[in-house]
Amino acid sequence: MPQLDLSWFLINFLLAWTSIIIIWITLNHQTWLTNNDNSPNNNNDISPQNNWNW
Repeated sequence: MPQLDLSWFLINFLLAWTSIIIIWITLNHQTWLTNNDNSPNNNNDISPQNNWNW
């Protein structure tokens, strides 16, 4: 039954690529959210300065 084999191959191929694309989009969406300049978790502005007065 070559038609069944071809259909299973196409279904598995499309499922594999859609899962890869969904994982890639979710990972990029997380990095887009964390690289936001207005996010409260951005710690670039915090620069501790130790002033030692002897």
